[in-house]
This record gives sequence, structure tokens and C-alpha cells, in this order.
Amino acid sequence: LSLEARSITLNASIRADGLSLQSDTLLRLTQNFQVSNGLGRINLIDVDELRLDSKGGIGDIFMPIYFRANVVEAHSGGIAGVYLAGLKNTTVGDVSFGDLGTGTSGITTGGGNVHIVNLIGELVIDSEIKARGGRIALTSEQMAVNAEISSRITTSSGQLFRGTLLLQTLSVRTRIDLATDAPTAPGSLHFTADEINRFMSGFDNAAPTFFLDSAGNRIMNAALPGITIGRANGRHQITQASFTYTESITLRAPHPLGGLRILGTLYFDVSPETGDMPTFTYIGGNG
Repeated sequence: LSLEARSITLNASIRADGLSLQSDTLLRLTQNFQVSNGLGRINLIDVDELRLDSKGGIGDIFMPIYFRANVVEAHSGGIAGVYLAGLKNTTVGDVSFGDLGTGTSGITTGGGNVHIVNLIGELVIDSEIKARGGRIALTSEQMAVNAEISSRITTSSGQLFRGTLLLQTLSVRTRIDLATDAPTAPGSLHFTADEINRFMSGFDNAAPTFFLDSAGNRIMNAALPGITIGRANGRHQITQASFTYTESITLRAPHPLGGLRILGTLYFDVSPETGDMPTFTYIGGNG
């Protein structure tokens, strides 16, 4: 199923083998469920492959597009963002329908934020996520980073703009393993050294105090500089193996029972992207 229009608002669920939506204005999937009492039903895009393309943004920070798809691809123009909530194992990849989408893949914005919450299963990044200066936040119990995650753009005048990256789990208790050869326990959020290098790509060391949502409203930015791993209310046990960092990173496990264990040696080298010297910060409870 392929729908193309100046404006597309979905007021009910859609089910198909594949779905492509193209719009000039904000792509919306309205909801009528009540968070306060749990009443109502979630409107859902339920497909095998999903491609979303809009100059005005995809979903909103307060109402993402809920979907269930094996593969998703999404593109937004300008400062408009991409806000998605997945309900199964999801792969960010390459989707095309006929002659649509043959030259694109992954998730991109022209400077808007990318927020993906995967509520069930694993989030697999098989194609690039590129925000061009926007903030990227990925939330999932399990992740596999097989393609670059980046957020930077150089203007015609030579000015460099960079975003920040947040990687976090749904649970405050999930273990986090960084650069270890294998997970330290079943169910941990595990990034190999190769995976970490795929998001060592010049994120901002001085995050702005606000950002713009899809409607142009100013939203306070709670992001820490550079790359942040772990929840703000996390009780994670974090294991960090030997690694060379070229970008600033913050590890978060601030609540009691959180901790950090370093195995081996950490090295720090000047960023090849920006020339900055990276910092390593641990916000911990009793680690």
C-alpha cells in the first residue's frame, strides 16, 4: 500500500504487507487511549515493511507513531523530527516499493531529532541513522549497531553543527556491557568494540539548552554532552572493557545498586571528526 498526499493523518490502524507514506506536512497517527485509566485501543501500523517520508516530520515527541514492522525506513526534512515506537523486533534498514525508496535507506533528518523506543524485542541498526545536528535517542532492551549513527552537518559557510546521542534500556536494572567480547549475563545491553566505533562519530560536547519539536516549540534539552549510555534513573551494573575513546561519553547508573566495573585499560585520543579531546564521565550510585 502506497499513499502520497500533501497531508496525511491516520485515525485508525493500518495492516498490510508493506506500507509507504509520503507527505509534505507532519505525518500523524492519532490515538484515543487514555493513559490515566488504560481505556481505549492503540492505533497501530502493522506491516512487514514500513517506509515513511515527510518534509514536515514523522510523529511527535509527545505522540510517536506506533508500529509493528520487520523493517522500517524514515526520512524527515528540515528541523522536523522522527518519533517512532516499535512493538516487536525491529530493523532500521532499506525499504522500497516499486520506484519509491530505491535511493534511500535508514533514518535521516535535516536537523531534527530522532527518537526511537522499541518496546518489545531487539532494535537492529542495519542502515545509517543520520540526524544532521539533531538529537538522537534510542531506547530498547537489546540493540545491535551494524551501521553508523551520526548527527553533524557543515553549513555552506563552514560552520559545524553536531547533535547528541542517548542509548538506554527500558528497564532501570538491565546490565550494560561495553567493548566486552560477549555479554556478561543473559539479557544485558551489549555493544562490542566494533559497534561502539560505529557511533564514535563527532557528537556535540556542548549540548544546547533547548531544541525545537516538529511544531517549532522550544523544548528544554535534558541531554548530556556527547554520547550518553544508561538511564537517568538507572540501577545498571556497567562493565567496560579495554577501549580507545575518541568522543566524549557519559555512563549513567545513579541510583543505589548501580555500579561500574572497568576491565583492562581505557585510552583517549583526539577526535578525528572535530579535533576535541574526549572526556569519560561516570554518574554512579555506589559503584
